[in-house]
Amino acid sequence: MFGSKFLFGAVFSLLGKTATVTYSKSVAPIINTACLGCHSSALASGGYNFSTHAGVKAAVTNGRLMGSINYLTGFSAMPQGYKLISCQLATIKKWVAAGALNN
Repeated sequence: MFGSKFLFGAVFSLLGKTATVTYSKSVAPIINTACLGCHSSALASGGYNFSTHAGVKAAVTNGRLMGSINYLTGFSAMPQGYKLISCQLATIKKWVAAGALNN
């Protein structure tokens, strides 16, 4: 009854490939878990406070966020001690590509 195209699309949708990515529901939970230990208002390591959208957006605008979480040469690898998993990286990348909106 359902073709493979339908199932393929459903799987990608479940994986977040076609789902809408928002700051509040998709990105903030990743930031809260992976970044706020060092980049909160009390501990703004490196001068980055990720406790607000504005703080995260500043790191997006200057390229530091994507460079750091992707472990690119010339950037401090973040988070320290482990790398975000691929679906977390994809979520943040999709949000940045959509304009890093505060939604």
